Amino acid sequence: MKHNLSSVFSKTIFSGGIALFLLLPLFSTQAQEEPNLPTPSESQEEAIMIANINVYEAQIEKQEGNQVTISFIISNDEDNYYSDIYYGLEVLKLTPITITNPETNQEEETTQQELLDFVSYPQDALALKPHQKIKKQISYTLPKTSGTLQFWIKAFNETGLLYGLGMAGEVTLDDPTPVQLNSESCYLTVGQKEDQYSLWEGVSLKPEEELNLFCTLENTTNQDQIISISSKTYQRTYVTGQEINIPGYQETIILASQQKKEIKIPVPKPNQPQAYDTVFTFQTSDFILPKVAAHYVVSGSSATFQLLKIDKDYYQKGDTAKVSVFWTPAADIFPQSRIQTNQENLKIKLQIISQTTNQACAPEQTFNLDQSKTFQDFNISITQNCPNPKVLGQILENDQVLAQKEVALTSTSQPQPQPTTAKTQAKTLSFFLLAAVLIALFIFLVFLFWKKKTTPPLAFSFSSFSFWLGSCGEGKREGRVLQ
Repeated sequence: MKHNLSSVFSKTIFSGGIALFLLLPLFSTQAQEEPNLPTPSESQEEAIMIANINVYEAQIEKQEGNQVTISFIISNDEDNYYSDIYYGLEVLKLTPITITNPETNQEEETTQQELLDFVSYPQDALALKPHQKIKKQISYTLPKTSGTLQFWIKAFNETGLLYGLGMAGEVTLDDPTPVQLNSESCYLTVGQKEDQYSLWEGVSLKPEEELNLFCTLENTTNQDQIISISSKTYQRTYVTGQEINIPGYQETIILASQQKKEIKIPVPKPNQPQAYDTVFTFQTSDFILPKVAAHYVVSGSSATFQLLKIDKDYYQKGDTAKVSVFWTPAADIFPQSRIQTNQENLKIKLQIISQTTNQACAPEQTFNLDQSKTFQDFNISITQNCPNPKVLGQILENDQVLAQKEVALTSTSQPQPQPTTAKTQAKTLSFFLLAAVLIALFIFLVFLFWKKKTTPPLAFSFSSFSFWLGSCGEGKREGRVLQ
């Protein structure tokens, strides 16, 4: 059968076009940099786990004289990263007391827990990867006192949000204490009013109002006792160990032999709206009495980042970062608060930057805050690779900053980098050149068959050619996965 030149070349071009069309998926696969990521759910319907940080194996390892050594493990039992985990030792004194059962009107013996001491270690903040555990050991010097002491290890963040706790054990001391202080006898008053508030009620008051503490002390000896009283104030809770720089209370009093006396102490407080703990220490020349922690709220517009976290320690361009926020509005907003603040137009401003490049990984974004949802997730689209990310958060009311917080993570694992641009371009160029040579060879063979007046086996040649190129492409793609 005879064929004209235009017919042969038409078939040749058609076959080559099909081959190139079949090769396109190979090249488009190489050009695809990142897949589309699903948007994290913002559903608030399910129960919310704020954090799964726990304290395990807390124990008193040894006691030598008045020195106690305590060990424990702090564990991150979830898939998120945490960088601001703090720990502290709380020492409680167990005091036997007699109470009247309101149902039976009978007297019953029970045990009262009183705060004797608390030691925090803010200089040793922990950063834990998902499911990482860290063992710690601390030493504590026992004070001179009498009774049974309980030792509790607490894990918390910088605002005092409690993550977990564990009891390490008990120690019994038998040094008779000359002065008795029962913290249950203590209460708070505001100004000249006679209303009494418990130490942990969190009474709210205006910045200009006075707050007073009343406690009863008893000298159980036949000698006068000199008692020194001092105070320290902490924002939100004393467990953080982060003292506020305001003048503390300092006074020395004398209790006569066998004297029992109620004393009045003005509570030093800041004027900035927020919740506070002012902790009072009572001690004689040799003995330490239980501490008294007065919790109260200075009313006014405020807010608190209870928790701020991101879901990864490394982001790539095109990722969606999930920023989880647990926040609370003004500290005086709670049931039966003496004074409450009305807040409107609360917003949150979030930004993620790389500590490596000191550049923004995404544009700064502002979201409206829903006061009915104190735990919320926010999605931020990452616009460039972000090693060692740091998230910056601010809560605002009408552009006034009420609270701010930052959380920084160190990248412990990064995605396998893609081949360098020059290397990738060289491989792609080589592949195209080889394909061009083979296509030219194919056309030459067709032309040769035409010169000999025979029909080229187009189906066989095309299938063999496509199979060979496809094998090259598959091998190339497989090589990318294995790298």
